[in-house]
Amino acid sequence: MKKRQKTALIIGASGGIGSALVALCTDKGYKVQTLSRRTDGLDITDEDSVRSHAATIKGGLDLLSLIHISEPTRQAEIS
Repeated sequence: MKKRQKTALIIGASGGIGSALVALCTDKGYKVQTLSRRTDGLDITDEDSVRSHAATIKGGLDLLSLIHISEPTRQAEIS
């Protein structure tokens, strides 16, 4: 049986940390979808912006990451 490819959504993917996370997930075999303020105009503080951008996401997700560098971050292992 063919193993299903995992899908990750990286929000904040246009910056340094986000782009590094995209590369890591790609290296781990994830299909990666991205959203960002800079590239897509996403405003995570605006409910309408979040809803309209969420509607563009295709399929289910196995990993969701929101990169927001103004707060401390936690490190997690990506399998």
